[in-house]
Amino acid sequence: MKVNQTTGEDISVAAQSGPIDPVGELLNHLQVNNPSANEHLFSHTKYLTRPVHSARIPRQVPLMKAAFEAHIHAAAADAKVPCPSGHFFHIGSTLEYLLRGISFEMVKTLGRWKSEAFLQYLRRHAQVLAIHLQDRPSLQDELM
Repeated sequence: MKVNQTTGEDISVAAQSGPIDPVGELLNHLQVNNPSANEHLFSHTKYLTRPVHSARIPRQVPLMKAAFEAHIHAAAADAKVPCPSGHFFHIGSTLEYLLRGISFEMVKTLGRWKSEAFLQYLRRHAQVLAIHLQDRPSLQDELM
């Protein structure tokens, strides 16, 4: 996720029907990792090993891109499926929003893109365009 390193950002999340509900997943994360009020929201327990004593010391650390990708790679390997790239999540979320009928401008806003860069993530163009064109015959005529 893009974040402003200096001031942080406010984001919104809403419950979704389907196999993955972000609200349910967030509640699960909070129960499993239990970050305190002064820790990063997505902190998790990492065990540090002290070579002198061979002790495993638990420490709460924020979830960083490298750790997230390592978990994704391990899960893909366990499932014996190809490992997705980092852009997989950008592509998937862009397509999901568009297939749900959310406007291009709203997708741009949700992704916090200042340019039209999100358009490079489009896949299954015909399905996406059909959703946006079916209720707007004048736009269909214009594209033709």
